[in-house]
Amino acid sequence: MPPELLGLAMFRPQQAAELLREYPGELALAWAGGRPVGVLGYRRDGPTATILHIAVEPAWRRRGVGRQLVSWLAKRVGTVVAETDSSAVDFYRRCGFSVEPAGERGGTPRYAARRPATGRPAARG
Repeated sequence: MPPELLGLAMFRPQQAAELLREYPGELALAWAGGRPVGVLGYRRDGPTATILHIAVEPAWRRRGVGRQLVSWLAKRVGTVVAETDSSAVDFYRRCGFSVEPAGERGGTPRYAARRPATGRPAARG
């Protein structure tokens, strides 16, 4: 499922049930004012979680919602990893991830992000 579909499902409940039935991982929601404003999709593999998708309602972006979702996950599983494109590299670094180039997919540069299980942010790089 493309990340934008998860985001749309999050903010258009009529589509959520169908998309979530097929979702390959677990979900965490961020709430404000009695409604969801952010979603984090992830898959666990032992003490590591891989972020599959993260979406925050546009009006709630740059207010710490995504960072809180990532912190919530890190406290529960330990190491958190993600693959992303250049548009989210700074976000992951602000969340304490180390970020390294990971080649290309479809002609787009990709990056591997990793936040260690120690509870302390990774060295920024």
